Amino acid sequence: MQELSQEYLLSVIDYNPETGICFWKPRPRTDFRYAREHTIWNKKHATTQITSTNPSNGKVIIHLFGRSFNLDQQLWKMMTGEHINTVYHKNGCNVDKCEFKRLIGVAREPSS
Repeated sequence: MQELSQEYLLSVIDYNPETGICFWKPRPRTDFRYAREHTIWNKKHATTQITSTNPSNGKVIIHLFGRSFNLDQQLWKMMTGEHINTVYHKNGCNVDKCEFKRLIGVAREPSS
């Protein structure tokens, strides 16, 4: 899986653009190899706030399909449908809450 689609993100993340707070929605069975993994993940994580952070930069991240993604980039995609490389927070603090009104996206650089 290269990128997460806007449709998929909307189906698994409950995002409040006014507060910047995100919760996990229950994930579909198709996300997991085994039914047991699906059940365990949803019992443990569904309806919980997304709070995992990258220790190197403090940004909130999500883990899906064995990969880590910066939450602010995925929220930008959820709200606009665009994939971007960088999201700046208007107050200059990239580790604060992700209220959509505070996010500024930088378009993807052209691929060679």
